Amino acid sequence: MKRRTVTVIVNSHAGSGRKKRFLQDVLGALRTGQAQVTVQETVAPGHATQLARGVDGSDLVVIAGGDGTVNEVLNGLPDGFAGELAVIPIGTANVFARELGLPGSAKQLAGLFLNGPSRDFYVGQVNGRKFACMAGIGFDAQTVTNLNPATKRRFGKLAYIVAALRVLMSGDWREITVERDDGPPSRAVHLVFCKSGFYGGAFQAHQRSSIFARNLGVVSIDTARRWALIRFVLASLLGRSPAVDLAEKTVLVTAPASLPVQLDGDCLETTPCAVSICDMPLRIVHNG
Repeated sequence: MKRRTVTVIVNSHAGSGRKKRFLQDVLGALRTGQAQVTVQETVAPGHATQLARGVDGSDLVVIAGGDGTVNEVLNGLPDGFAGELAVIPIGTANVFARELGLPGSAKQLAGLFLNGPSRDFYVGQVNGRKFACMAGIGFDAQTVTNLNPATKRRFGKLAYIVAALRVLMSGDWREITVERDDGPPSRAVHLVFCKSGFYGGAFQAHQRSSIFARNLGVVSIDTARRWALIRFVLASLLGRSPAVDLAEKTVLVTAPASLPVQLDGDCLETTPCAVSICDMPLRIVHNG
């Protein structure tokens, strides 16, 4: 069935000139396809969450932005939301969109949104706040904490690399305690819960993770030695992620002091925290 009413939530700060032109091309193609398109632009961080609270009644809600915008919309959708979601990837890393196999042509993408298939996907949650791609504690959360938003907008992925190198050289990592139902407590200094197999863009952190699976990939580094973290980064770059676990039940994470937790690229929670899969799936348009 053709989707006729489309609400597009746009992160007004996302994307370069080229990406913004691509967004306008997709919107034009949707209108050419006889869709009733409503565009709502954000005016501040967190505004996409507010906009998402009013999307009931649309056949399709399109998120135009990066992973942070996807996160905001997921946390604003009304309870029992029965519509479908789609993504126009105009952010920095666009990890979530990589799972969807989206075409690069604006016309083809609009056609997919109006007539293409959709399927269930599952999101994680930390202390009740949803995440689409990953939740990290330790190295990557500290990297995000040290990242200047203005620098991120100007330099994109390069800003993450510089911030990560600074954290790596500092070596100031705290021990984390991880408690699961299916085993004894364990210790770590770096912990990532993956809903996506991708990490920070095209890098692979967990080959068995998928937004379509009802579980979480768990990547853990239990030593504070810099080489262990460097080895993990190199393996991700080469698509050879290390041995990891899958979790289907709630995981509890504690630390001697409150540590930041990054969700989809922004630090939005702190330890102690409970990490789990949301029970009810959502629907996303994808390219088969």
